[in-house]
Amino acid sequence: MIIVNGDFFSDVSDLSKDLLNCFIHNSVYKFDFRLEKNKVLFFEESFFEMMSHLRRLRLQIPMYFSIEYFNSKFQKLISKKSGGCYIINLNFSLESHRSFDNKESELLTLFSINDVESILTLKKGIKISLFKDFKINKNELSSLLNNSRLIRLAKLDAFENSYDDNVILNDKNQVTRSAYGNIILFKNKTIITPLISDGAPSNYLVKPFIDYLEKNKFKCIEKSFSIFDLQTADSIGIMSINQGLINVEMFKKKQFNKSIFIDLFSSFIKDEILKNS
Repeated sequence: MIIVNGDFFSDVSDLSKDLLNCFIHNSVYKFDFRLEKNKVLFFEESFFEMMSHLRRLRLQIPMYFSIEYFNSKFQKLISKKSGGCYIINLNFSLESHRSFDNKESELLTLFSINDVESILTLKKGIKISLFKDFKINKNELSSLLNNSRLIRLAKLDAFENSYDDNVILNDKNQVTRSAYGNIILFKNKTIITPLISDGAPSNYLVKPFIDYLEKNKFKCIEKSFSIFDLQTADSIGIMSINQGLINVEMFKKKQFNKSIFIDLFSSFIKDEILKNS
């Protein structure tokens, strides 16, 4: 089932040709919400992050966009499911291209749902390398945009070279992300994350996780860093809305024996997610 601006369809193939063209050619922004046992994780934080991005992209936001509106659509999508774990994908597009005669094109929203593993299922032992072919531009807009073509190539490159994931740099050779999510380092007793302005993706799981670590007396900083910092880190984690947290076992030829992020994220889930379920 999918929903387009309040209308229900069994499948994308049921959309009119005009609507399909809008989402194929006029797509302007994508955002994902995560549900565990029919509960939206960090709903307020994720909703306000999404709305902030829509405003920054200068999109005409409908007056009816509210937490209650989105929650009602989410509940419709999961009403025939069995209380599992899901990602709800939102694809925003414009009804038509803006022109001198049409400066305020209507914003269309397509809701779709996919089953995923529970965020409680922590993944260990992945091997990552460096993607060298293309780079992300260093600016905050890069953190909002999908960069889907570049990310697809980074995933293919990792697969072709027998790795699980690839680190992506920006045009200043600073670490931005991996092909699958945000990069987090543990180095010199400090948790380090890349700057959003360096091109790191915006991820509403990262901030509450960092807040939780600081509440538990960990030193956390957001700063620019290079692949040298990856090679000299004590531990590396990859965090995404789709995958949750993944512990890195190897970056290129550097082996990591510690799994500190598995322990920390497990505690975070127990104290901040399960507690409020």
